[in-house]
Amino acid sequence: MDQGFGRFVDLSRSGSADQGLRVTNAGVKNIAAAAAAGPFLQLLPWFDVHAPYTPPPPFDRMYYQGDEKAPGDPITDMLMSDRNRAANRDGGMYDWLEGVTDIEFPSRQYEAGVTCVDSHVGRILDTLREEGAYDRTLIVLFADHGEHLGEHDIWFTHSLPYVEALRVPLIVKLPLGREAGRVVEEPVSTLDILPTLIDAAGLDEADDIDGRSLASLLLGKAGRGVSLTLSEQGGLDDVWSKSLVEWPWQLVLLHDADGERLELYDLGADPAAENDLAAAEPVTVDRLRAKLGEYVDESSPVVVGGGGKAVELDEDSRRRLRSLGY
Repeated sequence: MDQGFGRFVDLSRSGSADQGLRVTNAGVKNIAAAAAAGPFLQLLPWFDVHAPYTPPPPFDRMYYQGDEKAPGDPITDMLMSDRNRAANRDGGMYDWLEGVTDIEFPSRQYEAGVTCVDSHVGRILDTLREEGAYDRTLIVLFADHGEHLGEHDIWFTHSLPYVEALRVPLIVKLPLGREAGRVVEEPVSTLDILPTLIDAAGLDEADDIDGRSLASLLLGKAGRGVSLTLSEQGGLDDVWSKSLVEWPWQLVLLHDADGERLELYDLGADPAAENDLAAAEPVTVDRLRAKLGEYVDESSPVVVGGGGKAVELDEDSRRRLRSLGY
């Protein structure tokens, strides 16, 4: 992850209960040093919203005032059962919920984690203003994935490519506040962020990157036509999934121990993807499945042919991955 950067700070093993604060402090320090020197690029990844949902004070329990361990059935009984469709439910990812009986507790803690990250972003923006760099800086705020909080019978992970996992924030602040307040309705992809940054910097676009610049959309000009986005999940031979969105349609291909099935959603009319139209729209299903096959191997998990290789992980690395839902 450090390739291409002039300076890379690894805080993943800091041992701090508030890793997000360490990320923000490092970002503040770097801005103060870099802003006066000229153009700079900084990437700050906050993981505070990730499972386990344990935001630090004062955000911990900000939206929950109950007793999460009041008498009742432990929610882990349900989370570890077939009622939960999460493919990774038995990998230790719910250990942090041991003894919790209120299903609302993790959801409220997740929201508190979002507020925590919001406060970190605010500190970065304040620092840019203090250093006189805010107006001239291009800022992009985005997430790598969303989270299932019970939608589609999946809890507290991001294991299947439904909209709650795929739809993420994407907020762009242009230099000098140009086009402030504009809302772009057209679906785009996080793959478009890199070409947009290259375009904004006035650099020549590389031939070997995916995505397209969003500059015209950000400036309120004509869109770029039909939006096609792809996603894949899973690296096991028997459990994986793939999704194709050609707005407004989403095709989801699911493969597990029970076999294979296809689901179809009209995200324009059904933004939460609650009404499966696969049986009613067989022509659309066939067309989108053929298109999916043009881009990915629909009969294989993600890692097949993708250059993956087996590695030996120590128990600490395995524990950290399990805690993140992998």
